[in-house]
Amino acid sequence: MSQLPGFLIDSSNIVLVSPAINPPMVTPEFLLNNKIVQKSWKIKEQIVVPQLVNIAYSNGVLIKVEGARVQIDESADNDAFREIYQIPTVSKKLIQHLGSIEYSAIGMNFKIFYPVENAGKMIASKFISSGKWRKKIPSLSHAETRLSFQLDSSMLNVFLSPKIIRHKQTLENKNVISIDCNFHYQGPFKRMKCDEILGNWTKRQTELVKIVKNLFEL
Repeated sequence: MSQLPGFLIDSSNIVLVSPAINPPMVTPEFLLNNKIVQKSWKIKEQIVVPQLVNIAYSNGVLIKVEGARVQIDESADNDAFREIYQIPTVSKKLIQHLGSIEYSAIGMNFKIFYPVENAGKMIASKFISSGKWRKKIPSLSHAETRLSFQLDSSMLNVFLSPKIIRHKQTLENKNVISIDCNFHYQGPFKRMKCDEILGNWTKRQTELVKIVKNLFEL
């Protein structure tokens, strides 16, 4: 599995969007009885109300259904990408058991942090054009930016912003560049096409690692 040494991997998720989604249908019993989740998964926290389902498992998987949107999250493994992700399989099984509905969009998302002092200044110097306008105004000391890349069947959107985070293991505050990455697929899609898209999870992760390394010249 491709990794990003020096970066902190926070979490990953898959988002499915369809106006035909019915949140009250997705209960812990529904997920277990249809083998969408495994018997060994222990529920850590759950909220099940008419317009919102939020089920967190102790293995780091979270399933949230709200309105027309399903989000399946999985936390990182000690600041690194997991060797095996559960969420593509969970997403496929969920689509199978939600019936023959169409999905208007699918997203594969990754949240990554790059520890660095003066994060806003680094974004400004590395990713903002150094044209003549830079000489006519005060020194640029802070910036956020969004980059979009057209891939074969999706758009990769990368949003870079400076943040201070509290590290999950050490509980120390860290200055970072927050890197929010979204592979966006615009539908409509039926089940077979959804399966094909979700089957590209590892490929997309590998592409993301290559692009991020190139952006930071590593």
